[in-house]
Amino acid sequence: LGFEFRNRIDFTRVSLFGHSRGGDGIVAAYNLFNDTSTGWKGRLPTNLQFTAIAAIAPTDAQNTKPTVTGVPYGVLLPMCDGDVVRLAGVRFYDRTLSGGNADSIGNFKATFATWGADHDGYNTEWHPQDSYDFAHQNNGTLSCPDQNKLFRAIGTVAETSSSASASAA
Repeated sequence: LGFEFRNRIDFTRVSLFGHSRGGDGIVAAYNLFNDTSTGWKGRLPTNLQFTAIAAIAPTDAQNTKPTVTGVPYGVLLPMCDGDVVRLAGVRFYDRTLSGGNADSIGNFKATFATWGADHDGYNTEWHPQDSYDFAHQNNGTLSCPDQNKLFRAIGTVAETSSSASASAA
């Protein structure tokens, strides 16, 4: 990389962030870290402290049905998600709040519904549509309403796709 990371990372303030399966993965990683039977704590710096966990459009495919306690947790849900149907990733939030899991003060939990956003608009690779046409009335060609308006500040899906194509050419 051409950069020495040793003694430059503050392990007392680590946040985990993931999109889609990565949103599922950060919850798994956090729970594995806190599970004393896995040995993960011994493999990482002794001063490691998680300060927040954030997921965008997460899946929920873990058999263990984990929760998130001991750290603030936020979930951002794109309301036109045609990839993670039924917004499955909100279940981490639901289980954490409804399972009787006591948490310490300051470890807030939040979920945010983002109207007009699809699943892939949060990725580094943008697509013009997310196939959220569950009734198959438009052969999967219907784009998410208002996606372009929502992301106008960073470029529309079409602009981003055009720029990526021009760069690759």
